[in-house]
Amino acid sequence: MNALCEMTEDRRTQTLELVANHKLVVQHNAESSLLRIIGRDGKLSLAIHVTEDGPVVRLESSAIHIEAEGQLSLNAERVAIHGRKSLSLTSDGNVSLDTPADIHSEARSHKITARLGNVDIKANDDVTMDGERIRMNC
Repeated sequence: MNALCEMTEDRRTQTLELVANHKLVVQHNAESSLLRIIGRDGKLSLAIHVTEDGPVVRLESSAIHIEAEGQLSLNAERVAIHGRKSLSLTSDGNVSLDTPADIHSEARSHKITARLGNVDIKANDDVTMDGERIRMNC
């Protein structure tokens, strides 16, 4: 592996050649450090920007897979997941949504299907249905 080190007045850069023509580039300055893995095509695949506030991780690829043999946990003040074309949540087991606060769901239309068994709705208070027409057993 070859390592190249460049120094300028305000930034120090080190480059390390990795397997298959990938590169690890580390840049340091007084406020932060930036670690980047550059693919053989010259495109960024992983960046870790380390500042006083902590690290920020950025992954870029046509497909990213994260696997764990056991549990995978995400814990943050807020979590946002966005799919530009679609979003799919699947499980080979049960799925549970649980919060002590409210759940809001909004879409052009909603479909609920039980392939086997009942659809049970239980409320501590009233169940309210408001629609142009409420069709039962149609």
